[in-house]
Amino acid sequence: MKKNIQPSNIIYPQPIALVTCCDSDGNDNIITIAWTSNASRVPPIVMISIGGEKYSYRLINETKEFGLNIPCSSILEKVDFCGQNSGEQVDKFEKTCLTKIDSSVIKPKLIAECPINYECRVADIIKIGGGNIIFGEVVSCMMDENILDENDAVSVEKLDTFAYINKGYFALEKCFAKRGFSAG
Repeated sequence: MKKNIQPSNIIYPQPIALVTCCDSDGNDNIITIAWTSNASRVPPIVMISIGGEKYSYRLINETKEFGLNIPCSSILEKVDFCGQNSGEQVDKFEKTCLTKIDSSVIKPKLIAECPINYECRVADIIKIGGGNIIFGEVVSCMMDENILDENDAVSVEKLDTFAYINKGYFALEKCFAKRGFSAG
């Protein structure tokens, strides 16, 4: 039996990301984002959602670039810290001791401890409700070799990524079946 409940915009699961951005002077910031998704395969476009006029939103809107870094559970405490503190008050790279690495195309730094790093240029921003959906074209991508299979595709089972759901962090790497399994 189904129960009618208050409408919710939560779709499960969504991988958590550490989004890196900077101001026009190169001062870096990190924001934890729980609302991320693919938006287009060709060209490769991802989307993130940042509420209101947060500091990171203002930086991304100013520079039109951001890094999308997919963390693993070994840095969960740092991910949580970056989501609980504003870059206007604290240098999150300094406080978390996360390692900055140079991007190849964009100005914002990437995070060495994250196994997947996307460099993105803003393709569009849509203000909707109390938030901002930012579409970023992926202009460069780096991945740790130890998460790739023999065809250089991501082996999700090796990722150790997680999602933020109902105020908790949950693992995502278990595969139940492969596409087409029902065809026999």
